[in-house]
Amino acid sequence: MTSNIVSLAWDPTNPGQAWAPRLSGQTKVVMEGIALAGKGCNDHELAALTKMIRSHEEYLEKQGDATNDRAFAALKALSVQYRRALRVCLDDWREDIDHNDGDGIDKKNYDLLRTMLSLLHISDIFLPLLVRREPYEMMAYESNQLDGPGVATADTVRYLRHHLLGKPCGEYDDAVLDEMLKSAFPEEFGDGQLYWKYVTKLLLRGCLEEVWEVLSKHSWYKKSARAAEYPQEDAENREQSHLQARLEEAYYDFMVLKDILSRAPLPGGRNTLFDDGLTSPEEDNDIDDAAYHLDDLDIDPSDYTLWELGVMSETPGEAFTAESAAIERHKLFTNYVKDLRRRGFRLCRRVPEIQGILSILCGDFSVVVFDFWAEKLCAELLYCHPNLRPSRISERARSIMKECPVEEDAKMHYECLLDIMEGNAGRALQMMWVAGGAGQAALPNTVVSAACALGRLT
Repeated sequence: MTSNIVSLAWDPTNPGQAWAPRLSGQTKVVMEGIALAGKGCNDHELAALTKMIRSHEEYLEKQGDATNDRAFAALKALSVQYRRALRVCLDDWREDIDHNDGDGIDKKNYDLLRTMLSLLHISDIFLPLLVRREPYEMMAYESNQLDGPGVATADTVRYLRHHLLGKPCGEYDDAVLDEMLKSAFPEEFGDGQLYWKYVTKLLLRGCLEEVWEVLSKHSWYKKSARAAEYPQEDAENREQSHLQARLEEAYYDFMVLKDILSRAPLPGGRNTLFDDGLTSPEEDNDIDDAAYHLDDLDIDPSDYTLWELGVMSETPGEAFTAESAAIERHKLFTNYVKDLRRRGFRLCRRVPEIQGILSILCGDFSVVVFDFWAEKLCAELLYCHPNLRPSRISERARSIMKECPVEEDAKMHYECLLDIMEGNAGRALQMMWVAGGAGQAALPNTVVSAACALGRLT
């Protein structure tokens, strides 16, 4: 029996040789990049190349038996394998650079590879959602069931957090933040602004688990928690009894706030555990087993995983409609917090800044000053417009970029990201070529060629 899988080897410093092999019939091509010594390839790149080649071969072997319904899932799985190989390569390479203070070429190639990983990630989110009308024609969202409300929201939020936003309050050293959180009155640390700025930045990223960790350091919470743990039932006088009651009330209110934060059904989850897009969230992975204090909030902590159905299922798009469970749960949560804010949350009288937290959870950013266009886009997808269709996300991003200043040297890169969101696969390939495909680095060249072979970036 004759196999229809053909291996094609090429010098990765000249991948153009492999871009358009003239092969007859339905022959499939496995592109095996041969990394040559002295051509800008180190041990970490070699390991990544080997993993990518094996993943590609396995993908092609399975394609013969794959149905159309499974084609999307197979392509998604292959993309994840490619990016996982690049991620491991970068992590190991970073250790070498930090340990040996690597030369300038190594650091430059490392940065180029990071850029390519970012481009692959955003391409993996949006390009598979497009529909190819005819061979060699543009891809489009038109009449596309995969362009459903909220289909790409969770993945986009994670991408923004992982590749663009960085650490909240990154202008401060970690030592400064640690010192603040360990102090007796962190809310008064320094000029009294850093604590609440840190909380706000975490909120805008949807990192609600970390928000609660920071709030649990607040002096009022620590005092009320001690009072709840060691109640003074036989207070010596009325004043002590009144103080005990106030502290117990404050503790209960803090627990209500914790309930709200730990049950928010946000696209992308309430932490950054899966932001690299290499693993999928597991149900109940980040759930606190503590008893609930809000019996009237009909939302489970695992409801955020409803946003994953659109991208993780074999037929994404079918799970999302204007009335999908994910969107309905999000509306229910937002309305609950709005009602709580309207009625007046008792804790806000003791800690007025809590009002700002509730406002952000409701999608009210009137008192927020955004530092970066991606920060505002992320916050809007989390709290205001989680149901945006993939074809509308770039449109909203372009509008935000007009409001927020963008550094000139980064403008071309951001424009490229938006082009990819709009389905411009050629733009993605162009930027990958500029970022490393035209140079001497072996792995970036191989990534470009392999992407072409996949037919994802045409």
